[in-house]
Amino acid sequence: MSERKFRQVGTRPIRHDGLDKVTGRAQFGADFSLPGMLWGKVLRSPHAHARIRSIDVSAALALPSRRRAARARPISATSR
Repeated sequence: MSERKFRQVGTRPIRHDGLDKVTGRAQFGADFSLPGMLWGKVLRSPHAHARIRSIDVSAALALPSRRRAARARPISATSR
């Protein structure tokens, strides 16, 4: 078998944005804030594989800047 010489395989790619990322100059999606922009928050259970019986959203509903409070509907055993 003849040995092939590849120019790209086994080499490091040139990262044109590398200097901006390591110096903190790069702008990411989370860095932008526009007027009237809405923010969301997800609350997850601290217990893995726990059976959640109910969710109390009264604290979220009491916030003055709240727009919506949403929760997933339970999946019934017949719809699986």
